Order: sequence, then structure tokens, then C-alpha cells
Amino acid sequence: MSTWLPSGQLRDGTLLFGPLRDKPIDGDPVLAVDLDGKTWWVKYCCKTLTPEQVAEVREWSQKRVAEYPQQAP
Repeated sequence: MSTWLPSGQLRDGTLLFGPLRDKPIDGDPVLAVDLDGKTWWVKYCCKTLTPEQVAEVREWSQKRVAEYPQQAP
């Protein structure tokens, strides 16, 4: 994983980075998460995610995005 610092993790310890507004282009695995009509990107470390983990990433992303400062339109 490049030089990124994790911003969360799944219950099994899989590291998460993001959610990010723009898709990273460094070749690390990413997952697109659609929230309220906007696509966010979550980098994760080191393995293929199961459907249960994808759902966990979505829940985690919703909580994280809700904490972000709102931008003016």
C-alpha cells in the first residue's frame, strides 16, 4: 500500500483508506461505493473482499462520509 495511512478497518482487520472523492490511480485495490448519488472510493488492503465485507465497507463509508464537513453547493 504505497504511503497511505489507514482511516479504518473491517472487523477482520482488513485496512481501509478513505472514502475518497476521486479514484486513486496507484494500482492498489479499490471499491466503488455509491452514497446518495455520489461515487466514493475506498482503498483496502490485501485481499479480495467477500460480499459480507463489501456490505461492511458500505456501512463504514456511510458513517465516515456523514462526518465529513459539508461543502457549499
